[in-house]
Amino acid sequence: MFGANQDLKIVLPRANEKDLDDIPEQVRKEIKFFFANEINEVFDFAIPVVESGEVQASL
Repeated sequence: MFGANQDLKIVLPRANEKDLDDIPEQVRKEIKFFFANEINEVFDFAIPVVESGEVQASL
């Protein structure tokens, strides 16, 4: 669950990027979209590694 002060982030298949125009502009402004071709890109987004080598969750 997201807190009120956090950005809403969504990962979608890259093939769906063309469909963003179907989402109302006001809604698109509230959400940060990330598009992935492969599952490893989803993991990179969801569980980034910081320079120290530690894992830092972004979701």
